[in-house]
Amino acid sequence: GLVDSLDSTQTELEEKRLALAALNDRLADFDLSLKHSTGAYQELQERYDIKKKQLDLVNLQMDETRSQIASLTRQLTATSASLSLANTRLTARDDQTRESAQALTGALEKLQATSNTLMAAQEELVWTRMSLNETQEQLTLARAELTVAEEALVSEREKAESLADEVTVKASDIRELTNTVTDYMERIQRLSDQLSAVRENAEAKDASLNDLNASIEEFSRRVSELQAELDSSKLALKDKDLEVGKLLDLLEDRDRKIAELRNFSKYKSEFLARLADVFAGVENIKVIGDRFVFQGEVLFASGSAELTEEGKVELNKFADIYKSLEDQIPQSINLNIQIQGHTDIDPISSGRFKDNWELSAARSLRVLRYLSLRGIPERRLSSAGFSQYHPVVADDSPNAKAQNRRIEILITRR
Repeated sequence: GLVDSLDSTQTELEEKRLALAALNDRLADFDLSLKHSTGAYQELQERYDIKKKQLDLVNLQMDETRSQIASLTRQLTATSASLSLANTRLTARDDQTRESAQALTGALEKLQATSNTLMAAQEELVWTRMSLNETQEQLTLARAELTVAEEALVSEREKAESLADEVTVKASDIRELTNTVTDYMERIQRLSDQLSAVRENAEAKDASLNDLNASIEEFSRRVSELQAELDSSKLALKDKDLEVGKLLDLLEDRDRKIAELRNFSKYKSEFLARLADVFAGVENIKVIGDRFVFQGEVLFASGSAELTEEGKVELNKFADIYKSLEDQIPQSINLNIQIQGHTDIDPISSGRFKDNWELSAARSLRVLRYLSLRGIPERRLSSAGFSQYHPVVADDSPNAKAQNRRIEILITRR
């Protein structure tokens, strides 16, 4: 019975060795997952570098625009001086009235042209600043994603190293237990030999037989202790298997989320690129960062929430682009097309709407319902009204008000 118990213990030790080998295989898979995470980190770093280059380009464009504005300002100053001089000469020399009038007319025309050029440059500067803000926001998001990925990699690697250390310790314990069992098996063999000799001379050696029985009892006690230690090691290894399983589940969930984010970014970029191509050169319709912007006059008459025929034509283009790319939306992404209504600071004069809150909300909802009629699923759509409180340009000039009256469409996910 004692030999059978030792055989059973040896069998369990062999099972532990096999379980340890399986655990090593799972750790190798875990290390491969960490390498995949490193690849995701490198991809985020590349996105960061791209955004940095885009920001540098926008800063260069702003410097060029400022230089143009300074040049136009100097021309305007020079033209104003010429105009003053022409007026002085006109007063002093009445006999040259006709020639001076013609010179004055030419100067006025040049002044008007210079003023128009300056206004165009200022508008271009506004759009450039908006693009810079969007690029800076995207850069901040990329940095945040990079930080999260780095922290996740450090945490997972620390857990893996800790688990590997624990497995190494347990493997060492098992080897020590195996050596102990081997020693005891050798002792059992020796004791068995002694027992055979004692039994042959039992009548003559009762004292030696009693000593041998005591040794056997001591050995049995030690075998029981060894069995208890083996059972404890078995429970510890089982707990480690559960911890490794949880870690693998966490890694799988993280990889799935990273893949969803990558798929969403790819679809969003392609969708905005198609919009930019279709509406290239169309006045008052622009793609700015991750937003698609319609100026208010394109879609609605002043104070109205009813779409103009021109506005419906432009919205049809947007809906057609969505439907052409709808099959490319990843199944795991809950895509949301959010329509935002914005007004200028002028109080509403129409009796239909109480204030700009109601007007902005009604306009965004009207666009939503029209896009739904054009085939975009309602579950993909949402609307919001922001009244006058999110201006593009914080100014009360007619040009600023025109830019602030707008419908913005954002491609997000819920």
